[in-house]
Amino acid sequence: MKPFLLLALLYLASLAPAHAQAPLGVKPLDQFFAAVEGKSAAPLQPYLTDETRVDQLPAAYTAQLLPQLLAAIGPVSGARLVRQQP
Repeated sequence: MKPFLLLALLYLASLAPAHAQAPLGVKPLDQFFAAVEGKSAAPLQPYLTDETRVDQLPAAYTAQLLPQLLAAIGPVSGARLVRQQP
């Protein structure tokens, strides 16, 4: 019985890739998680405008600041979409 239970647990553990966030189905959020995972702001470029700002800093600093922020964020696991409004 123990070998069967062990095999079942190993099988279930192999179904989910380690340290990967499952897509939420909302493209901008999925791109954000891809940017965090890759430590690169490239996946976010289609969503950035000339007016995109980080906190109270001028928009001109966004391109320089995003890679630094993404490098500081740890791996994302277990994210879920709680509410979505248009």
